[in-house]
Amino acid sequence: MPKHQKIAIEEKIEYVRAYLRGEITQGDISKATGVRLSSVQMWIKRYEAEGVDGFYTDNGNRVYSPETKTMAVLEYLNGKAGQLDICRKYKIRSRCQLQT
Repeated sequence: MPKHQKIAIEEKIEYVRAYLRGEITQGDISKATGVRLSSVQMWIKRYEAEGVDGFYTDNGNRVYSPETKTMAVLEYLNGKAGQLDICRKYKIRSRCQLQT
């Protein structure tokens, strides 16, 4: 596959679903699509957090309300959940955003 070829959204979703069913590994997806493993991991996180809609609503930077930010940070600081779980719960796409 040529470098930087776009992968169709539907194809990404099918690969993620196959991974979640245990039919394929993240490494296999990376090799089959020609994308980095970190990109495959991002697809999986996005699907787990937002479902199919997460692939269709990527219009640039996401804005979170002050309330969402506060609740997410307090939940983390109080030890109620780990960063990944909080990111899934509040649909925050990156742990870096939560850390900031």
